[in-house]
Amino acid sequence: MGPETAYLPNGWKDRLIRLQTPATNGRIGYCVDPVNLFVSKACAAREKDLDFNRALLSHGVVGLDEVLARAEHLEVPAEARRAAACIHRLGAWRPPPPT
Repeated sequence: MGPETAYLPNGWKDRLIRLQTPATNGRIGYCVDPVNLFVSKACAAREKDLDFNRALLSHGVVGLDEVLARAEHLEVPAEARRAAACIHRLGAWRPPPPT
């Protein structure tokens, strides 16, 4: 899989996060930043992506305003609208009460 398999906001490469730890055996990895990842998963809108995005929101990893703003930078306007609609739905979501 490469970057062509996902919708990512313009400038995503400038926001990559460099990762190098003992666990990578000295190798360097580059990760998509959480906001770009959220937007990409909002475009995919599979249930597993929505669950992941709910967790990012509920744990404060990303904020609703910042992901909405970043979604505006998707190159494909239809995807930007679809992502924004998905993000709005996620923003209105509340976890079910414990049973």
